[in-house]
Amino acid sequence: MKCHNKIKHFCGKHVFTFQGKCQRWIPVIFVIFTIIASYLIFNFQILEVVTKSYIRKQIDIITITFLFIMYLWSFIKTMITKSKEIPEVYRFSPEIVKLHQVSSSSINFDEITKKHVLHYDLPIQNRLVNGGFRYCNLCMIVKPDRTHHCSTCNKCIPKFDHHCPWINNCVMFTNYKYFLLFLIYGTLLHLSLAINNIESIVDFISHKGSIKYRHVDTTIIICFTINFVINFGSLVAIISMLLWHLTLVGRNLTTNESYRSPFFTFGASKKEYNISLRHNFSEVFGSNILLWFIPIWTSKGDGFIFKQKKYCKNDINTSGKKSTILDKNSTLKLAIDNHSSNDTNSKILEKKEINKKIETNDSCEVLNSSLTEESSTENSSISEQTNIET
Repeated sequence: MKCHNKIKHFCGKHVFTFQGKCQRWIPVIFVIFTIIASYLIFNFQILEVVTKSYIRKQIDIITITFLFIMYLWSFIKTMITKSKEIPEVYRFSPEIVKLHQVSSSSINFDEITKKHVLHYDLPIQNRLVNGGFRYCNLCMIVKPDRTHHCSTCNKCIPKFDHHCPWINNCVMFTNYKYFLLFLIYGTLLHLSLAINNIESIVDFISHKGSIKYRHVDTTIIICFTINFVINFGSLVAIISMLLWHLTLVGRNLTTNESYRSPFFTFGASKKEYNISLRHNFSEVFGSNILLWFIPIWTSKGDGFIFKQKKYCKNDINTSGKKSTILDKNSTLKLAIDNHSSNDTNSKILEKKEINKKIETNDSCEVLNSSLTEESSTENSSISEQTNIET
């Protein structure tokens, strides 16, 4: 039985899942359901049953509604934000791509990658274990620093942290701030809801059989219990992830780098991007502290060049270039400026060579014309002499 291009009818392990893509949204739907369900149960059940003062109720409603909005906003931003496209300068030429499609075994990618990096003067510091430059033979690119291939998304992701099934997206350079805010507001929201759940359960147990709880049926008690289990379980999971990622931000590491140390020309190091605590947090959240806790873009950098303690520029060189070591205050911008200046210098040199060729060609033409004139005058003088002699 043939399968449709989009829908698989019992031909694989995914049934009506659009090539398995629908099942990826199941964790996302579950997260959204738990967020909304917890908020609605709190507003329409707990606040109605538990006796509180009017001011306390208003404070709880405003606080939890604010946390709910920020939590959902951060979650959606984390989920829908796309990764940055790898610049064309990092991509291999179409000839190499065609050759790879025909016969991948005949290509020496290590040598091709080295020539590509040196030719375009790419600002790459990460290396393979053998000292070579990193590449991806699936995306056919030279990998920029801290870029890794995601097998789920099937593409290379700048500053790849990990692929999170709960957001059906990668945690990466473009959404890392939103992901952290999602964890922060999730922790605060589920903590507030869990505290209110505990208060309501304690109040119910201590006043069981009283007049105010006579109208409470079994369904409300079940709602209390379910809401507490959801909030407490979510709180434990989210707060553990939050503490872990705050530790990573403080050290300027990704989850991937914490398990596999990035390699440089001088060897493996987990401390190369750890400039200072202030720099590490401002790299993710931005310079303006007032905008840190709003899920809008304030992160620094472009996702391809990162400030380092030691900045070694293309130590591996085959063309006789001297490697230059910049200080720790050097940034990617400097490398990009060097790259653009090298391009302009090469264009100027090409123009000069063309002008030289034109000048040499012009001089040759002038010389040839002068020679022809001289030869013609000599021939005329010789003919005159012969006429006189005759």
